[in-house]
Amino acid sequence: MVIAALLLSSAKTLFRDDFNTYTEREWVYADWKLGRTQFGLKPECKGGVMMLRHETYNPKAPGETFLGTELYTRPKFTLETGLQITAKVRVKNPPPGMVASIFTYSTDKLGSDEIDFEFLSAQTNKAKGDHSLLATNWNDWDEKKEFFGNKINHSPESVTPKGLNTGEWNLYTIRWYPTKTDWLVNGTLIRSSNEAVPNADTAIRFNFWAAAKSWTEAYSAEYQPTKDPSKNQVCTYEIDYVEVKRLP
Repeated sequence: MVIAALLLSSAKTLFRDDFNTYTEREWVYADWKLGRTQFGLKPECKGGVMMLRHETYNPKAPGETFLGTELYTRPKFTLETGLQITAKVRVKNPPPGMVASIFTYSTDKLGSDEIDFEFLSAQTNKAKGDHSLLATNWNDWDEKKEFFGNKINHSPESVTPKGLNTGEWNLYTIRWYPTKTDWLVNGTLIRSSNEAVPNADTAIRFNFWAAAKSWTEAYSAEYQPTKDPSKNQVCTYEIDYVEVKRLP
């Protein structure tokens, strides 16, 4: 354990953003649709925190879709000996039906590669104690074949870390190695898996969106877009910092 700690302490920092300002040299915000949300809202930095917004009024499609935010790094990071991605985030009082994510993502002719932390407000809002989250690996995922849970292309697990409140500031860490992935919350390992481990160069992403009916665990009929701009409801997903290190 001591040797492992020393090795991790010597890990080289490849990227860090404390979000004192939003810079287009480092970040891109998406404009596509996911679930019931049309992305396109530009994130905002306030007091050293990046704010990803989600709104119930979309002026381009009133009453049909929500308006939200996805943010991803311009630089891509190679796996090599391993990567450690750490982000400090919180989602305060989200309506039911929301998904807030920290994830890696890349796509090529073989399919898409991804490692996720996902917070489903449909689940956390009804939790009487500790909050659950999804920790998932995807490797060469083909949307047309949808091999959900086959452990080769998709390996998900719902985990409930003791004492976790996703509405408070917490540290979420992905340690991505050539043969396994570790997920940690506030420094404590919550999942380790050698199933469906991705290998493609990746950007680091954050998004905030409303799930469609097809994702029953995440969807809520209580949360609907509005046609009336005066009834627009705004919720936020806050990121204090993100850091990427090369694991020795």
